[in-house]
Amino acid sequence: MNKKLFLFIGLFVAISFLITGCGKSTAEKAIETATNGDASVDVDNNQVTININGSSYQAGGDIELPDGFPSDVYVVNGIITTSYTYEVDRSYSIGILTDKNQSELKSLYEEQMKDKGWSVEATANTADIVTVSFKKTDERRANVNITKDVTTDKWLVTITTQDTTDTNTNSTETEE
Repeated sequence: MNKKLFLFIGLFVAISFLITGCGKSTAEKAIETATNGDASVDVDNNQVTININGSSYQAGGDIELPDGFPSDVYVVNGIITTSYTYEVDRSYSIGILTDKNQSELKSLYEEQMKDKGWSVEATANTADIVTVSFKKTDERRANVNITKDVTTDKWLVTITTQDTTDTNTNSTETEE
């Protein structure tokens, strides 16, 4: 994934944390000002939704899986707390809180993604984080990070996908 995507995700994650400490209109105005009015911001019921230039970010509470999220990417049962969509390269990122443990989640993702046609490219394990990178085609990648969420004592699964398939070509593989 490109650096702009990670910077964008980082910016809006930081902003979502700031929003919890300031008023609704102050947070909305600050974000809209920072983006020269290019962003559409909605803060409601402890959730924030930001739309800007083909990107969408949502955080807080129990949110829905973003429209267009690839159906061939396994999503563990839990509470989706963040989602990010970037239409240009069909990138998605979601954060899910779950009661399953780290070992169980790693095994579950390796099994479920394999069943959906993905292969493991790389795995990194430490005491604090497990990362599994998957590949389906040269253009399709998915990364799964599993970490402990210290605020809830649950496990946080972050799934990031990217599809760089040129939409102007006649690809034989289609999303379901």
